[in-house]
Formats: sequence, C-alpha cells, structure tokens
Amino acid sequence: MYYIFVLIFACLPACLFGVLKPSWFKIILTDIRIGRILHYFIVYCLGISIAFAFESMEQLWTSSLLWTSLLFFIALTYAAVFAIITNNIEDLEIDRISNQNRPLVKHVISQTAYMKIGIAAQIMALIVAGLTSSVHFIGITGLSLLYYLYSCKPFKLKRFVFLAKGIIGANTLIAVLSGFLTLHPHFADFPQFWLYFLLVPISLMANFVDLKDYEGDKAAGIKTLPVLIGKTRFLWVLSVFAVEMYLSVGWYFDSLFIRVVIGFTALLHLFLLHKKPYLEKPLFILHNSLFIGLIVLVLIDQHIQY
Repeated sequence: MYYIFVLIFACLPACLFGVLKPSWFKIILTDIRIGRILHYFIVYCLGISIAFAFESMEQLWTSSLLWTSLLFFIALTYAAVFAIITNNIEDLEIDRISNQNRPLVKHVISQTAYMKIGIAAQIMALIVAGLTSSVHFIGITGLSLLYYLYSCKPFKLKRFVFLAKGIIGANTLIAVLSGFLTLHPHFADFPQFWLYFLLVPISLMANFVDLKDYEGDKAAGIKTLPVLIGKTRFLWVLSVFAVEMYLSVGWYFDSLFIRVVIGFTALLHLFLLHKKPYLEKPLFILHNSLFIGLIVLVLIDQHIQY
C-alpha cells in the first residue's frame, strides 16, 4: 500500500502539468531523450543482477524490488528533466548550430519558465527518491550533482576532455551501485571488475556523445576530443576504445560462445561508428542493448554458479 501511495504522489504532478500546461508538457516530452534515461535505468538493473551473486532468486523477484525499481525510474526521469533543461540553457549558443530543434532555440518557451520547470522536476526527483529509500536518495542526488558540475557554470567540467567523460562513467557507476545496494546493502562486496569496467572502458566510450555536437562545440571553443584531434582521427581513437571495452567483457566471461557473440557485436559497433552519414541514435540503441546483454550474461553466469 505504501508504494502505491508513493507512485500516485510521484505521477500526480506530471499528470497535472500535462492537463494544465499541455503545450509546455509537450515541449518537455519531445526533448526528454529517453535513450539516456533508459541507459541509467538499465545499468541500475545491471547492479541488481550483479547483487544476485549474494542473494537468492526469491529476493531478486520480490514485489518490493519491482516497486522500488519503478519508483527509481520515475525519480530518474524527473532528474533527467532538470539535467536536460539546465544543459539546454547552458548550451544555447551551441544548439543554435548543432541542435536547432531545442525549445529555447525555437523560442517556444521563455528561459525563466523553462528553468522553473527544471527546478520543480528536480525537487520531485529528490522527494520520490527519498520516499523510496536512502540508497535511491543518495543515488539520485549524486547523479544530479555530477551532471550539474558537468554541464553548468562555474564548473562546466565537460570542457575538460577526460575528466568530463570520467563523470559520465562515475554517474553510470552510481546508477549501478544504486541497484546493487538496493538488493545487497554491502558496498565491499561489489566486484572490482565492474568498478574498472564502468570507470575506464565506459568512460572512454562515452566520448561518442560529442560527435553530433562537433560543429557547435568547435564554434563555441569547447575542447571535446573530436574538436582537439579532428573528427576522422577521433573515430579511430573511439574504435580503439570500443575494442578495449569488448575485450574486457570477453576476458570476464570465460565462454567461447560468449566471446564469439561479443566479437560480432564489436564489428557491428565499429560499422555504426564509421557509417556515413554518422547517426547517434543507432549507437545509443546498441549501447543500451549491450547493457541489457550484460544483465542476461550476469544472471546466466550467476545461475550456473548458484
């Protein structure tokens, strides 16, 4: 009953906003970037699957875990609205070149109203997370804080190439740990391989998000990796990062079949990177699919050991 109350409370503001301000609601919904939200929810589920090594199957499928996972997704979505809005405000001049469909570029909403929506969404994210669990509250707070440091002045850490992508890797780790600690509240048990995988290969691969903003970042003087070394060289550097990521996964799972599948997936990844014209959406779909595949592999691996 408690989780039903929290769910109704969590959904009510969004529903009222949709009824009272349908045009603004449509603006937010159009720019929601569901692929990135799904990324963090999927890796949250990866954390739960890693925790299966320390818990029973019965604990993995409890109704309370399903409720808390749903509420984490809702809190994550609210937090994403704040992150998207603050990022759009900060990157307005860049978006005039690279993302001309963004709301502020199209002048469909005032910056003041836009920011108020973002702040309200962030408050809801923290309330929903806090009502769910202390782990979720810390996780959503950490995710939001790091994204603010990444995107906004006076810090705007995305100006610093490897530090910026390290923040994306750290946020991925926070989401994974949120799932892991929800099921198994012992941080010391979190496997070292996943710490490495999320902070190194995933951080390096996160540089691909800068490809679509190359022209805007170049014009604004933001020194992303593609701006520093050129788009062509960057694609080859990113290819090396991708191969390293797949090799690390292949090393972790000691199975010839899995390694063959990983090899073919790596080839698909490289094809999408170098395909002309470059499209970010297929890569994001593949990126999220990779984590879904990791969840399946981890659960299979743990089931065999169990």
